[in-house]
Amino acid sequence: MLPVKDRALVAPRGFTLIEMLAVITVIAILVGLVFRLAFFADDEKAMKKAATELKAIDAALHLYKKSNQSKQFPETGDLTDEKAMNARLYTALSGTSDPNNPGLNRLSLPSLVLQTEGGMTYIEDPWGNPYVYESNPPANRFTLFSKGPDGRASTDDDGTEEDDNDNIYPSGN
Repeated sequence: MLPVKDRALVAPRGFTLIEMLAVITVIAILVGLVFRLAFFADDEKAMKKAATELKAIDAALHLYKKSNQSKQFPETGDLTDEKAMNARLYTALSGTSDPNNPGLNRLSLPSLVLQTEGGMTYIEDPWGNPYVYESNPPANRFTLFSKGPDGRASTDDDGTEEDDNDNIYPSGN
């Protein structure tokens, strides 16, 4: 060990390259974890929003069936385009297609995102996809769901249903 008076002459020791790389690596890992948690929180928020909107649409569909003369849900018929089927749903639930009750707004949820394309107005989920709605005669049942964050609703080519894992359905349907 150096005597006290000789220690003052020795230059202070800095960090080595290995120490600097270790600190930078730890900081990078922490930043990555924070970003991952932030994206997870946003995804959870979007899933809750979709579930809330689906419950409201589900309730509006049951009100529609109860209040119209045919006692059926709005039919999508032979439509195959998801936006067109969703547009038919929106048209029925917004009251614009009911000549007996023009302007009757069965669906009142200001947070719904509406898109208009090709003269059709449809309801969009939090990920920018139309909600999937289908009901065929005799329209006593319907299918309603969001395709979730991945935007896919179909079964994988290998026969598994991994694409369906993040689909969101209204509870009780």
